Amino acid sequence: MKARLLGTALASAVVLVSLSACQTISTPPFQDRYYDSQATIPLVSGAAQQGTWQTFDMVVDYRYLADGSIEVSGTAALGRHYQDLYVRLRTLDLYLFLLDDAAMVLTSRKIGQALATGTDMVLSFAETMPLPPDASQLAFGYEGRVLTNGPGSGGLDWFYKLPLSRTP
Repeated sequence: MKARLLGTALASAVVLVSLSACQTISTPPFQDRYYDSQATIPLVSGAAQQGTWQTFDMVVDYRYLADGSIEVSGTAALGRHYQDLYVRLRTLDLYLFLLDDAAMVLTSRKIGQALATGTDMVLSFAETMPLPPDASQLAFGYEGRVLTNGPGSGGLDWFYKLPLSRTP
């Protein structure tokens, strides 16, 4: 009986340790990763700023106001290449990254998402978040999948611009 009780207690301890391992403390996505410093936007405090951030894949028209926190709004659309050559947008996640002087991600947030839509979609976003004290730049990022067009279509192409590097 005592051995059985000890065995049950040991098994319970193993289960608890296993479960606690599944709940590790995680950092926000992309934190402490480095972004391409040529694709960043300098933060200017106190006055509303606006512009266009563009890559081959995406065009983001944005407006922001930074003053203790940052309010960012705008629209995002796929680049002409994707609109002309692909049938559907399967998924798109749009991110905002706040960066330090070395383009290291201090914080990030998903600010928009599109699912199962045409490639000509326009995604609107608006987000307010705290501004880290060392933040001096911002950038956008994305990852998505499009359905290919043409013979035997049904294939997926993946596109992204994310801060994946652990070194500057």
